[in-house]
Amino acid sequence: MAMPLCRARSLLAILLLAVLAGFVPHAAQAALARPNAIDRRVDALTSAQLLHQPATALVDPDRQAAAERLARWTLPGWLLSVAAQIALLGYFWRAGYAAQLRDFLHHRMRSMWAVRFAFGAALALLAKLASAIPEFYLYRIDRIMGLSNELAREWALSWGIDTLVSMLAVGMLIAVVLWLVARTHQWYIYTALGIVVVSIAVAYATPLARTLAHDRIEPLRGPLSARLNRIETRAGSSLPIYVQRRSNRSQIEAAYVEGLGNSDGLVLSDTLLAGETQREIAFAVAYELGFVRDHDPLRRALYDALLVIFGTALAVFVADRVGFRRDDDEVSRMALVGALLCAVYLVVSPIDNAVNSGMALRADRYAVALTRDPAAGVRAIVRQTDQSLGQVCPNVVTRIFLMRVPSAGVRVAAINGVPNGCP
Repeated sequence: MAMPLCRARSLLAILLLAVLAGFVPHAAQAALARPNAIDRRVDALTSAQLLHQPATALVDPDRQAAAERLARWTLPGWLLSVAAQIALLGYFWRAGYAAQLRDFLHHRMRSMWAVRFAFGAALALLAKLASAIPEFYLYRIDRIMGLSNELAREWALSWGIDTLVSMLAVGMLIAVVLWLVARTHQWYIYTALGIVVVSIAVAYATPLARTLAHDRIEPLRGPLSARLNRIETRAGSSLPIYVQRRSNRSQIEAAYVEGLGNSDGLVLSDTLLAGETQREIAFAVAYELGFVRDHDPLRRALYDALLVIFGTALAVFVADRVGFRRDDDEVSRMALVGALLCAVYLVVSPIDNAVNSGMALRADRYAVALTRDPAAGVRAIVRQTDQSLGQVCPNVVTRIFLMRVPSAGVRVAAINGVPNGCP
């Protein structure tokens, strides 16, 4: 039987992206050592420039040209990674393979719980395999552009671990949900409550997971620690501050708060400490403390749970209106629900990005008020934009799908009150 034209085109598109990943020009590759030439250029910007010029005049033009190419290459890979999962899971159900897998598992497993778990794990594996080539393409783009130091074997190991975790999580989710469906008409209430509890538990346990994974994080010590502790005291916070050794994976700086309640902590990357001035580091800490002040880590956990609940409800609602196959049951139709969940993700992702962007702008305002050093904030944003090849003036599609924080043009304009300079 001949392959349908749409499937042939999808396969060719995936293969083309994989080939292009090996031929992207290397001219835009970033220097690896920090501080580097980009850091020295940003260090040379004066306070007058930082406080009175838009981001378009502060960032490096060559880096912005590279950032535009990066966005053009990244967006199709990201979209294709989602579309491939939708197509494969949908085809898996429509062609009857989901029912065949269910029957295969029934014949080899006595426990219905085991059948449901194995079926869910298999769906997660299919979804990951569907997106493997687009994800490798995105990795290659980051590698070629100097945004990642990971070797291919390291990426493959990480992908494999992520796949195993996804299989366990999806298998358990489907087993529990279908068990509830078989026992109560109020299964959706228990499922929603379970999603909320799991989201909070995952946020709380993230630091423990890093410890078990032997991630290289250690407490910050020395004069810088004393300076940052003064910032925390001014903010009424006492978060422990850690340093993460990540320069072997990427030279892009990072600062983030992880954990909830008594498990939370503020993590600074060694690349941030190596590449930024102490004033910028203080601004980065104040920026993260802005999220803590507004309880954003908990809000994010609850909001993520809400999005999952909304997406699942919408996927189930649509699936109920799709005609049943003769060999369908609640297990085999999980493949259809999975495809619809991936489709819902395309709708939910821009909403999630918009919410996170609002939180970021609020944190910027708090950091400026706490440090009373807007010039350091602008310098930090410009440095991060140049180092990470962020766009100052992204187009609408890039902004809504790929950006979880506002562009440098928007952030700098909000701090120094100068128009962002974008067309």
